[in-house]
Amino acid sequence: QSPHLKSIQEKTVSSYEFEDSRMLVPSVQGAFLKFLVKISKATRVLEIGTFTGYSALWMAESLQGRGSEAKIVTLEKNEEFFKVAKENIESSGLGHLIEMKLGDARET
Repeated sequence: QSPHLKSIQEKTVSSYEFEDSRMLVPSVQGAFLKFLVKISKATRVLEIGTFTGYSALWMAESLQGRGSEAKIVTLEKNEEFFKVAKENIESSGLGHLIEMKLGDARET
């Protein structure tokens, strides 16, 4: 787990009530998502529910070097979570691989 991901994980756990913070995938699941993207050679990923951007960033690590078509589209309906995720993603150096959309998944 990169230092940036570790920082997001710690900040999320300390900043949110248990009900919300449990939406954060454990680091072992983040690593598994990264592995799945890697072995599938995926270039496009759809994530429904961004929360703080933690899992999107795990998967984005596997998209590096896959060309200009490589992208994660992540959808979040909660404006507060969207803003936090945007900050986390923009500060990661992987933001060029992630397209964020705010709104209900059925409409975005």
